[in-house]
Amino acid sequence: MAKTILFGCVLVGALYVSVALGANVVAITGDTQDTIQVNDVDTLSTVQTIVQFLAVKLSHLISLENYIYAVGVNSAGEGVVLQFEILNGNNKLEFVTSTSYGTECTQPSALTATYDYSDEPALAMSCIGSGTTLVMDPETLQLIQLYILPEISDISASKVGDVAMTANYLYATYTTLPQSDDDKSEGLLVQYSTDSWEIVNWSIIRGPSSHLKIGGSSDLFLTSTGNGASYLSQLNPNTLEEVNRRNPQGFEFLQMNLTPNLKSLFLYIQKSGLNAGRVRNFDQTKYPAEKSCDDVRIELSPATSQPLVFGEYLFIRSSSSMTRFTFGHGCPRQKSQTSYGLTEPDNYSTSIAIACRSCVSIS
Repeated sequence: MAKTILFGCVLVGALYVSVALGANVVAITGDTQDTIQVNDVDTLSTVQTIVQFLAVKLSHLISLENYIYAVGVNSAGEGVVLQFEILNGNNKLEFVTSTSYGTECTQPSALTATYDYSDEPALAMSCIGSGTTLVMDPETLQLIQLYILPEISDISASKVGDVAMTANYLYATYTTLPQSDDDKSEGLLVQYSTDSWEIVNWSIIRGPSSHLKIGGSSDLFLTSTGNGASYLSQLNPNTLEEVNRRNPQGFEFLQMNLTPNLKSLFLYIQKSGLNAGRVRNFDQTKYPAEKSCDDVRIELSPATSQPLVFGEYLFIRSSSSMTRFTFGHGCPRQKSQTSYGLTEPDNYSTSIAIACRSCVSIS
């Protein structure tokens, strides 16, 4: 049995101009019961537990302004997005609404929001089962745009991957069909305009498994693994031109996150075949970015672990626990850990997110 848990907190983050109320949120998918647990990030003590009443197995979490969004699957296999508001002053979450997208989204695999939402924000979700990518209104959860698997020239996509979004563009990755018996599946990065919703650019990725992260107006980061290769690419988000690439030595590059001030990139890396990984930090103030700290070792981490930084803390989920590191001289040092109070051996976390009132933060 596995359960779903969210962690929340009051934070005064040094990386934000103003932080009135924040939430660090961790979810664990479950087969029979999903709960939402809100914890203070400084003490890691539980301040709220919500019984998840919609029978939805939660898998991904993001934050946008005053809201937490959770995506999961209902008993019919349909993708569902739940919206929670971060209440001002009492450090708790309140359920607002939810929407099921029926057969237009089955087996949702990623959820994101526009990182630069000074204009009109949006949510974007990729769905492996239906091979679709959805764009939704964050206030009403109403569907704005639906993409199916693209066919570009003689390239056919067979599986949707990750998704990222800015005010101007939506980026989606796909696995391609081999063009001959001798070919292997590769990756495909497609860039859509948020004005016309048409394809404006695309690029082949070496390796069918990939993750995306927006790094401000000047950077799009992509990790790709497969076909004997793994690398981190730094791309121009307007042209998709690759401006920098890093290849690990004996590691796979997987999930990543940037600090809210975009000065540091934290990347989860893992040795092939081992259930343990590390978090590597790159200094984004230097060009090209340079490794700035010793790797942080994480034991028993699932391959989808995603590091997350807020204020003076680095968070990383690890099996059924969350590890929090405090920074010293700009690098993660002292660590604390919580196990969420779960006892079943197959409980595992799937997503972490931080949100706050009076500030902007996206996981």
